[in-house]
Amino acid sequence: KLLLAEVRIASRLVFKALRGKELSRRERKQLVRTTNDILRVIPFAMFVIIPFMELLLPLALKLFPNMLPSTFQDKLKAEEEARKRVKAKLEIAKFLQDCVEEKAKKLKRSSTGQVQLQSQDLFRLVAKVREGGDISNKELVSLASLFS
Repeated sequence: KLLLAEVRIASRLVFKALRGKELSRRERKQLVRTTNDILRVIPFAMFVIIPFMELLLPLALKLFPNMLPSTFQDKLKAEEEARKRVKAKLEIAKFLQDCVEEKAKKLKRSSTGQVQLQSQDLFRLVAKVREGGDISNKELVSLASLFS
């Protein structure tokens, strides 16, 4: 039912485009997604039409996970992908924090007093970020010169 509703909406969008009107970004994205779904239904229909072929459907989905149209995607898979993206972002953030901390340690070993003060400010900034505190643009700009 949902796929049919999307096909109806997409057909209206096609007629709108054929009349020379410009599609918005959202409408274009909807049209592309629906077209992809229609093209995915064709191989999926084989499993429905050929007798006993549906027994091989789990194997086919394991080999080709994106074979199902987007209207058949379950929420668990979307949540799992979102968790993976968040985990990757956290790992990148941790790496960047470690890089900043390493730079601060190098600066702390520096001989000049001004640079050592800036390294202490950098340590405080890293601690503030790890605690979840807000950082002003002024603080960032004042320490940006350390990384040039």
